[in-house]
Amino acid sequence: VTMVPSVEGAPTVALRHAGNGRWTGTWTPHVPAGAPVTLNYFAEDADRGVSGCAQTSGMIEANAATPYLPENGVVSTASFQAYEPVAHGNLLAIFGSKLAGAPAQAGSLPLPLQLGGTRASLGGIEMPLFYAGESGGTSQVNAQAPYNLPGGVTLPLVVRTAAGVALTEVVVAESMPGIFTTNQSGQGQGIVVLGARPSVIADAANPAGRGEVVVIYCAGLGRTQPGVNAGTAAPSTPPAAASAPVSVTIGGKAAAVQFAGLTPGLTGLYQINVVVPADADTGNAVPVVVKAGEASSVAVTMAVR
Repeated sequence: VTMVPSVEGAPTVALRHAGNGRWTGTWTPHVPAGAPVTLNYFAEDADRGVSGCAQTSGMIEANAATPYLPENGVVSTASFQAYEPVAHGNLLAIFGSKLAGAPAQAGSLPLPLQLGGTRASLGGIEMPLFYAGESGGTSQVNAQAPYNLPGGVTLPLVVRTAAGVALTEVVVAESMPGIFTTNQSGQGQGIVVLGARPSVIADAANPAGRGEVVVIYCAGLGRTQPGVNAGTAAPSTPPAAASAPVSVTIGGKAAAVQFAGLTPGLTGLYQINVVVPADADTGNAVPVVVKAGEASSVAVTMAVR
């Protein structure tokens, strides 16, 4: 499905299927406010030999103060992959414009449902907020997804401010693991620490040995047992273990998982304690992949000697 604006030089916009008969896309008009515009929609199913078209007309209005949330503006704070499904309890970074005012940050747990004048919800359930602020014309809202959502469905994600409402849709999954990285991009050296020295990252300067225990910090493993509420500190006795089966490979070799679940005292942060395989590849950038349920993370790296 595509959309073609009736504005000279405007690009054709490919629409993305958002489920339930909905298609989404973004077009930023570069014409004056008050200019008329017609949007032409074209759809084709080549396999079934059917096609169709539709048209809507209106007028461009200035909306500089209106909150805006692009369809690819919601990512995991671990993986930073656009259009990735949102796992139960996942830590989210929501990017857009006019979503927040002066930077505000939560000071303690439990997390608040409002920071400054910003609130956010997913599937109609308000999300606890870590941070909300705008700088240089770009807004960022960091939130934790609720645990009590259905999986495998598309739900609205809404950000509300005093100036208005911004909305997009995301797919919710039982789990969607992402490993935190030192450069905060979801790629490269992972936040994988030595079990015997938990403040030391297993990087080129401090590689992990074969047979050594390491701790992988990640997000998106989903529900836990016992269950927890979003925005609250994870318990320590007993710890909240991931409900989905979790496996890890280091250099393509299966690593024995000793524990996979929430880090006690924090919210939304998971840790996986694993043993580096005896036959693991060695090097400064050995790939690490986490699988939870049917979903796998993007590979990050660690050093193994």
